[in-house]
Amino acid sequence: MDDGANDGSTTFTVTCNGLGTAWISGGVPVNSVECSVAPPCTMCAANLITVDPANPADPGSKAMDTDTIGMAGGCLTRTFTCTGSDPINGGASMVTDPATATVVATCNAAGTAWESNGAPVTDVSCNIPCKRCSAANVAISQSFFGMTPTTGATIDRTGPCATWNLVSTATTFGDAADGVVDGVANMLTTCDATGMFFTFDLINIVTADCAAGLKAFKGFFISPAVKKMPYNRFFLLTFPYGSDRSVYPLICLSRKW
Repeated sequence: MDDGANDGSTTFTVTCNGLGTAWISGGVPVNSVECSVAPPCTMCAANLITVDPANPADPGSKAMDTDTIGMAGGCLTRTFTCTGSDPINGGASMVTDPATATVVATCNAAGTAWESNGAPVTDVSCNIPCKRCSAANVAISQSFFGMTPTTGATIDRTGPCATWNLVSTATTFGDAADGVVDGVANMLTTCDATGMFFTFDLINIVTADCAAGLKAFKGFFISPAVKKMPYNRFFLLTFPYGSDRSVYPLICLSRKW
């Protein structure tokens, strides 16, 4: 019974009926009463956890998808769910898969804090890192009179991850590699799960050069797999080399192969 007052006690009033034969409340006979106290682990305040809203200045930030109240083992729980491509439910221990990151916080025995795996949960946020890549991640240059109309304004963040179509306008080779003969070569890159690199064919693109003579983008990269090998290798990769060739020539610039 809730008497509407938040004062640490509850009052229940009964009235003797007109015949003097029974106690009633709201017209219903009252035959017994019992006083019980809710355990402290059901009393944690909601504002002990800050749920970060979407940050307009951060393209990888979004509002939390769900904040669900529940009970487990007689104690209050809150389940926070963040959905997207390789999401991160920041600020606490989480269970994640490629599409969902979940944090389950449980009110502690004292009713003073929310916890997850024994660690305090004071702040949660929903983040999709693969929407965070920026134009600063790729150094674009041009040579042999190549021209690139590509700017950071053309990064598309409407899909699961950010994509960036690198465009080179020049002549001859590579024009048809994107399926259209229009004097323009395109290389569609996708932001990786870390939000640190735009990738093409699973390769991290660090620099891109628009060359009129080749009608192509040349990308410099260090393969993550190569970084783990005894001798570090650095490659020059040309994207694409020509509409009639599907190979990407690799030139090793290291003394060790």
